[in-house]
Amino acid sequence: MGGQQRQEGITTGRPDDLKPSQSDLKGRWLDHLRLRRDAADIKPSERDLNGAVNAFQKALDLATDCRTKDLALSYLATAYGEIGAEVEETETILKRAESECATTEIKMASYYSLGVKNWQCAYSLSTAYIDKNKLSYDPFHYRNFTDPTDKQRFDDCTTKGLEYIEKALALDPEYVSAILYKGLLCREKQKSVEDETERRQWAEEAQKLAAKGTALQSRKEGRQ
Repeated sequence: MGGQQRQEGITTGRPDDLKPSQSDLKGRWLDHLRLRRDAADIKPSERDLNGAVNAFQKALDLATDCRTKDLALSYLATAYGEIGAEVEETETILKRAESECATTEIKMASYYSLGVKNWQCAYSLSTAYIDKNKLSYDPFHYRNFTDPTDKQRFDDCTTKGLEYIEKALALDPEYVSAILYKGLLCREKQKSVEDETERRQWAEEAQKLAAKGTALQSRKEGRQ
């Protein structure tokens, strides 16, 4: 009963004539998390998750200050991710990055997160085409994508991933995590080409990025 009452509070939101505060937004998100916790191992229902999406969208519509707008966009993107609405999640993250309220840090984090999401997409597809006979001596061996649809999606994910990571690095060329993920995306590109010369070029680029990222991280941590 208590969980249902909390869900109703999330779904209906505040009256139209009231503007959501940051604490109100955080309260809605905490209510949503409590609802999931109360369900223990039971997966939240579609109604529960959609209720969270609706609450954060309404909060965004009513928000008037930058900090509240940004918080609403952040929670809304997370909620879309929970219901598997990838297109809406990406659109919301981009909206947050390109908002007039976005700081440089928010822009970097948003583009980086999209780069990582696209790497995850590419990695999951390339993993499905592993040749077990080659894996032990060449983890980045050529993947023979027999399904054209998978290959097209893989290419889209690697291309978009690199584009988003480059946007993050344009804002901070020493963004260590972005540098390292750029290297991982280069490894995915390496897996997708059969020509040995091109494969070697991608491998060398990935190795350079890994070394650069590691050196920068060591410097920032005060190590030699």
